[in-house]
Amino acid sequence: MLVVSAIRHYSTAPSHNQYDYCSISYTTINLFCNIGGAIALLNILIPTLIAATTPSRVTQMTSYYSLTMNLIAAIGTAIILPLATIWGWTTAMQLLGLPAGFALLASVFYRHALPTQSRVTPTTNVHWKLDRSTTLLALFMGCQSLIFYTLITWLPTIYQAFGASAAEAGTLLSVFQLVGIPAALVLTYRWHFQRLLPLILLGYLVGLTCLLWRGWGHWLSAIILGLTCSLVFTLALNLIATSSRRVTVVAQRSAIAQSCGYLLAAVGPLLLGQLNHIFASWQPGLLLIGGLMILTVSIGYTLVTTTHQQ
Repeated sequence: MLVVSAIRHYSTAPSHNQYDYCSISYTTINLFCNIGGAIALLNILIPTLIAATTPSRVTQMTSYYSLTMNLIAAIGTAIILPLATIWGWTTAMQLLGLPAGFALLASVFYRHALPTQSRVTPTTNVHWKLDRSTTLLALFMGCQSLIFYTLITWLPTIYQAFGASAAEAGTLLSVFQLVGIPAALVLTYRWHFQRLLPLILLGYLVGLTCLLWRGWGHWLSAIILGLTCSLVFTLALNLIATSSRRVTVVAQRSAIAQSCGYLLAAVGPLLLGQLNHIFASWQPGLLLIGGLMILTVSIGYTLVTTTHQQ
């Protein structure tokens, strides 16, 4: 409902000239607050919903959720500009509200179709605490998100700095986003979480190294890093959803881990940009990203081998 409300307000707002900063700012703030709020709530609630409604298939359903999210996002990115060209941005923005409306209707019908024992009931005895598992989940979610958002922000610029054209850099970014779609299905094959971590570390470091190699190296880096980032994100969601058999605990850990994690991730793009500005080179920033990749896998290993198994 927040998404639909924001898009409706944006699309029905009167047109303003380029100097009407107050009206533009109000519309922009309303749009981002509503949509951002909806995204934040759903990011927290969906792992909890999966754990509550399909406790025997948490890993499989989380992988399907990640796959669907990546696929729909890719479709939306691909069609929004053609729609805006044909019908204008107002109609295109209104059409973006349709998936949110369908999701709302599906959630209402799905809730009524659930068996009574599968429904989540409110509790008044909830004690929020930052235990070891929650801290590790927040760090793991934050580090992998920091790496992803830093790469998606700066990859085109980095590719151009290492010899790619602007058009090629844009294509490489699209490849980075699209190849992550099938990676979400890896966990449906009942991989043990601990076995995935060496594969993730290898993908991170090989992809980062290939980035320095012009030509085919750029394409390999986009493919490998895209697959790895999607895989580690799906793993992070699975670790949250399976962190406890109690739905209320999963909800608490999801809220804390994702809120703190995304706050940490917000630092990444700014930090890498500042390092490039200071050193006039991307190498120091890429070395830092490589260190964060190793740290992310180390945190994941600790989480899987100790607290997550308790």
